[in-house]
Amino acid sequence: MADFPIFERHMGAWEGTYTLIDTEGKILYQHKSRLEIRRNGPEYAQRNIYTWPDGKVETQDFPGKFEDGRLWFDIPRLRGSASEVGNDDIVLTWVYKENPDMSMAELIHLVDATHRCRTWQYIDKGQITKVMVINETKVE
Repeated sequence: MADFPIFERHMGAWEGTYTLIDTEGKILYQHKSRLEIRRNGPEYAQRNIYTWPDGKVETQDFPGKFEDGRLWFDIPRLRGSASEVGNDDIVLTWVYKENPDMSMAELIHLVDATHRCRTWQYIDKGQITKVMVINETKVE
């Protein structure tokens, strides 16, 4: 991973809170999260475990591959890639396969070795419709 030093610092388990906000600033929902991130050579694996206040739990897997200076994803629901930017940031973009007018842009900022901040911009037909704000702490 010498070619991906910022990604290397994200490996491990992160816990935090996701907060979805509409364009008027109204909180649509919040839930807790645990992300488990690992790699094996060029192969990348991320498991997201979301827990809502009512007890609902959802797990999503995001396999990827490091290639050509980027991390690439192509799963049934989404396709996209992520790149390192500067010393502490990753920029990720997705397109939803079933609706190519809908996409997402994410900034992941590594504050220090144990804290990171993430924001997602949900874009529909060229307009931001929602923003996800995520604060996480590295726990493993």
